Amino acid sequence: ARRRRWRAWVAGAAGLVAGLGVLAAGFRPERPAVAPPGAAPMVDRAPAPATGTGTLRVQARTPAILVLDGVPLVPRLGAGETRQVTLGAGEHRLELRTEDGHRTRATVQIQPGEVSELLGVELE
Repeated sequence: ARRRRWRAWVAGAAGLVAGLGVLAAGFRPERPAVAPPGAAPMVDRAPAPATGTGTLRVQARTPAILVLDGVPLVPRLGAGETRQVTLGAGEHRLELRTEDGHRTRATVQIQPGEVSELLGVELE
């Protein structure tokens, strides 16, 4: 009985290897895209993300909770208070919300070494 199981396993493994060989023989990778003569070269990847850090200054006219990229920052902003935050370069989601449910949302682009400001934001 052991010998039969061993033979069945060897036969199965041999069949699997043969099947993979047929699949590999039929596999042909796609040819890379080539730009026509005189056309701008094609780029198949996204540009590298910006590196470094920048500063964001935020001020609300009323007391509000500042939420950056989905994370609430504490303590909340007082009326007219300016909060300065250092962020990685790139795009960030900002939300200001009051305790009674009013909110303002924005997307900010932080440049390395620069200061971006959102001052005097009104929440209605």
